[in-house]
Amino acid sequence: MTDQQRIEILETQVRRLRWVFIGVVLFASIAIALIVTRPKVMPDVIKAGAFEVVDASGRVVAKMGHHLNNGGIWIFNDQGNSAAFLTIDEFGAGSLSLYNGKDPRKPTDHKVLFALSSDNAQQAIMRILSDQGHGLKLLGDSDSTVGRIETINDQGETIDTWP
Repeated sequence: MTDQQRIEILETQVRRLRWVFIGVVLFASIAIALIVTRPKVMPDVIKAGAFEVVDASGRVVAKMGHHLNNGGIWIFNDQGNSAAFLTIDEFGAGSLSLYNGKDPRKPTDHKVLFALSSDNAQQAIMRILSDQGHGLKLLGDSDSTVGRIETINDQGETIDTWP
């Protein structure tokens, strides 16, 4: 085989490789264009056992889910402690609670500051409390035409009622 024949064979191989390379680049360009310009499809329903919102460090700041027959939404402060809670139980009684954001593992520190709830007897209850535990409790039910206001001491006991 002469040098001239070898050069012709190499030129033929280079031409083929050039066309293969151009084809691969063209195919990749079309694929990227299709992926980038593809319309975003929003699903009609998303199903999961729970949803969690996390911050940049991975700490849970909000959670929506179901736990011990209670469905709810929990919101946590920057220390990871309960700040707010919206729930409904298996009897249909709902509640909204706002906390002082202290450590829930220390019951003496972790307090409910505001609670709006109903019980399974259709009675509405609203508590407005200080960090020390005293404050007001407003009650109303479907059986009477008069509501009631109670003042609460630091131990959670009713000290005065109106009317």
